[in-house]
Amino acid sequence: MLDYFLQKSIKSGFKRYRRNSCFLNYNDIKAVLVFFEMEEWESVKPILEELRAEGKRVAAWTVKKESGKKISFPYYVRVLDTRVEINWMRMLTPEVLAEFDRIEYDTLMDFTYTENDYILYLLSRNKSRFCIGTMEREYKVYDFIMLRDRETGIDLYDLYWEMKNYLLQIQ
Repeated sequence: MLDYFLQKSIKSGFKRYRRNSCFLNYNDIKAVLVFFEMEEWESVKPILEELRAEGKRVAAWTVKKESGKKISFPYYVRVLDTRVEINWMRMLTPEVLAEFDRIEYDTLMDFTYTENDYILYLLSRNKSRFCIGTMEREYKVYDFIMLRDRETGIDLYDLYWEMKNYLLQIQ
């Protein structure tokens, strides 16, 4: 019952979900928004650094875990604290949504591997031209999916490298 409003907003968001999607060659990507799991920061960090070194504007969002070690993030990483940044209906506050809506990006890379309703809610507001994911979702969110099996132990950077090589081949 607590998640009723959030689930309803997600469903409604995907009903209205409209964006002009297209496949982009890696070199045509100018600005990237990355979603990632907080505990995978050490794997995500070199990916973000590489994207920035190649001249791409990078913003990254993650959801703060209830427990775990304190991590220091660079200025372009936004940590969403769901203990503080939700209202009584368990919805993200208007300030958070406005901040998300102001981000300019042409590509979204979602490296999350667990179901998180707040990430899903943000995905329902996604306005990227090209959207890449690493897991299947209930809703059609991604233009391109590279499935990730955490049991096989494939490193996130290796998955990114495969993704990048594929995107470099798009004409």
